[in-house]
Formats: sequence, C-alpha cells, structure tokens
Amino acid sequence: LELSREDLFEEKARFAACLRFCLERPDQSWMSPSVITSNDFEMPEDDAYLREVVIAMICARDAMDVNEEEENAFFVNAEENFMIKTEYIISELREMRGLTESIASIAETAVGEKSAAQLRSELYGQTIFKISEDGSEEEESSLLSRLDSIEAAWEIIAS
Repeated sequence: LELSREDLFEEKARFAACLRFCLERPDQSWMSPSVITSNDFEMPEDDAYLREVVIAMICARDAMDVNEEEENAFFVNAEENFMIKTEYIISELREMRGLTESIASIAETAVGEKSAAQLRSELYGQTIFKISEDGSEEEESSLLSRLDSIEAAWEIIAS
C-alpha cells in the first residue's frame, strides 16, 4: 500500500471536478432526463431539499480546495513516517466518502433514489483510463471508489 501526497491531491481535484460538473450540468449527470423519468418518485413542490443538496455540494467542493502550503508542510514532516502519512491520506478519503454519502442522502429526499444513486456513482468516480509510460492503456479507478480495499490493506499493515 503506497499512497502519496500526489495521489491525495489528484483525488481531491477529481472529486472537486465531479462536484463542479454535477453542479453546473445536472442535466448531463445525476438529474439527466433519463434518470429523472426512471425515478418512481414525485418531486416535492418545495425545492428546499434540492437547495440543501446544492449547498452541500458547494460546501464539499470548497472543502476540496487544497491549501497547498498547509498540506505540503504536513507532508514534509510526515514523509519520513509512512504510518502517519498513510493514516492522514486514509482519513481524508474517509471524509470524502462521508461527504458523498451525506450529499446522496439529501439528494434521495430531494430527487429520488435513482438520481441519488447516479450522483453517488458520479462522486465515487468512474474508471479512468491512462496511457502508461510504455504507451499501453491502463485502467485505474479513483481512490475513493477503492477506499474499502485500501482500508482492508491498511488494517493488515497497521496491525
């Protein structure tokens, strides 16, 4: 299990970009017409819940703005200590998972189960395809989507 500061920064950037996309283009993501029409859900007349979803998404997006100076200072001090560095990265990923679940829970009340599931899926991250150094295509999933397996591996290492 080797997680780096760059891995965390990339994951935060990915998560923030997903939040931005879902906020700016809900009709192309979690509130697409196909998702909305497949919901067995009647939208509430009061859009207060939907406002709560948007507010939660904005707050989560803003929380991902990395204060690079503070984060770099932490990592410089923790770089030598594998345990501290890894615990910190996992705790940040757990916070992102909590934000995702909280947003999805509010979304379920606002727009229904299927839209909330689509939003959750968007935030956890899709499979990413990268070109490796040798030119071949590699498949990689987001750290957030792999958090359960990261935690399981960490439990083995830390015990």
